[in-house]
Amino acid sequence: RHSAVSHQEGLAVDLAHGRPVRVGTCWAEARAALADPAQQARTVLDIALAAGFGSIGPFNRAFKEEAGVSPSEWRRKALDLPSPIPERA
Repeated sequence: RHSAVSHQEGLAVDLAHGRPVRVGTCWAEARAALADPAQQARTVLDIALAAGFGSIGPFNRAFKEEAGVSPSEWRRKALDLPSPIPERA
């Protein structure tokens, strides 16, 4: 698992070994998983954990900083899903 604090610099800490690792690959994998129709049933939390985050909050904040939108919004747009917020008449 990675330290959420270090993600801001593009590095994370491998908590098992105490060494820094690059996180660019996990971003690409997370974005791809969120946009993959075959992985639509996977939760954002599951994708966050697979990317090395220990919880959903730091993943959501870091993803939004990196991509400009939340992971859920990224998925919604990529899969052309309707907004969960009803439109006003």
